[in-house]
Amino acid sequence: MSELVEELAHAELGASSTSRWMTCPGSVAASRGLPDIQSDAAYLGSAAHSLGEICLLSGELPLEYLGEMHPDPDYADVEIDVNMVDAVSIYVNHIRAYKIPITRKVVERRVSLEPLGAWAKGMFGTADFMARDRAVLLVDDYKHGEGVEVEVNGNTQFMYYALGALLTLPDPHVIKQVRTTAIQPRKPHDDGPIRSCTYSVQALLDWGNTVLKEAVWATEQPDAPLVPSEKACMFCRAKGTCKALARDATAKAMLDFGDDGQVVSLVDLKKLTPEQVAGILRSESYVQKWLAGVAELAFNSLVQGHDITGGEYKLVAGRGSRSWRNEKATEKALIELGYSRSDIYNEKFKSPNQVETLVGKQQKDKISSLVVSMEGKPTLAPISDKRETILKGPEDDFDILS
Repeated sequence: MSELVEELAHAELGASSTSRWMTCPGSVAASRGLPDIQSDAAYLGSAAHSLGEICLLSGELPLEYLGEMHPDPDYADVEIDVNMVDAVSIYVNHIRAYKIPITRKVVERRVSLEPLGAWAKGMFGTADFMARDRAVLLVDDYKHGEGVEVEVNGNTQFMYYALGALLTLPDPHVIKQVRTTAIQPRKPHDDGPIRSCTYSVQALLDWGNTVLKEAVWATEQPDAPLVPSEKACMFCRAKGTCKALARDATAKAMLDFGDDGQVVSLVDLKKLTPEQVAGILRSESYVQKWLAGVAELAFNSLVQGHDITGGEYKLVAGRGSRSWRNEKATEKALIELGYSRSDIYNEKFKSPNQVETLVGKQQKDKISSLVVSMEGKPTLAPISDKRETILKGPEDDFDILS
C-alpha cells in the first residue's frame, strides 16, 4: 500500500485532512468507525503520484509509459493516457529543474510532528518532495485534481508538511526559510500551475505550537463542536450522518423536514426575494454535498447487507456498456462483409451500437459473437423502480469499489 493511501487510512489528524479537522473539531469523533472509501478521482490522483515517483527515482520520462498499464501493482488497472502524462510531466520536469545534489533530494517521504510533544502523537503525512537548497528547505506537493483550486498561501496541509519536513532534518538549525510549492497542472489558476509560499522557520514553529496545537486540543474535547462548511465537509466521511450539516444545508436552501420525513420548502418559490434566490443558489453545491453524503451512506449500508432507508431503497444494476472483444478481429470480419475502413471508423473504432446501425438487422447476428456486454455498477433507486433488486451482503464477492 502506498504511503499516500496509508496516510489517508491511518492518520486521524493527518496533513491531508487539516482543512476539515482544524475547522470542524467534532468531525474527528464523528468519522471514527465509518468506512473511508477512495473515490475514482482520488484513486486516479494516487496513480498519478505513483507515476511521478517512479519517474523521479528511475530517471525515466512519463511519456515512456504512454498507452501502457500502470507499472505500480497498486494501480495495475490504470492505463496511462495523454492527460496523465502531460500533467505528471510538468511535476517531474519542475523537480528535475532544481540544481541540487541528489543527496539533498527526497521523494515521497513520511514526515511526523511527534517531535513537537505528546500532543502530536500519531500526527504524520507524506511529503511528495523535499530538498535542501543551502539554507532553504523546499517542500513541494503535486495535486492531480482538476475540480478544486489549491491555494498555497496559508495552506494548512502544506504548513503541516513543511513543519514535519523541518523536524526530520538532523540539523534543522541551518535552515532559515521553508518554501512550500503546489504543482497543479490540471486546474487553471491565475498564478499558473506552479506557485509557492515562503515561511520563516520561527513562523512555522510558532504556528505548530499554538494554532495547530490548539486545533488538536479542540478535537479531543468530549463536546467538540461540529462546524459544517463547504470546504470542511467536502471529504468528510461523516457528512451523511452529520445533523449539524443537515440543519445548516436545509436552512441555507430554505428547506425543512416535514412530519412525514420529506424535505419541504419553507417558502413559496414565487415569493422569494432576490436576496433569498441568490442565497439559495450560492448554497447549491453545499446542499448537494450533503445530499451526496446521505446517498453514499445509504449506498454503503446496502452494499454491506444493511438497510437504513426503511425499505424504500435498494441496489439495482446501473446502465451497462458494450465494447468489442477484439477490434482487429471485428475489423477483419466487417471488411469480409464488404464494408470499408471509412464505414467502420470515425476518429476511433465505431461502437457496437453504431456498427449494428450500419449493418442492419439482416447482418447483426453475424457480428453478435464479437460483442461483450458488461453489467453496469450498482446504483441506488426508489423501491418503485422496475429494475430487479440486487440482493447482496458482506459475504458476497461484490467488488464495486475498485
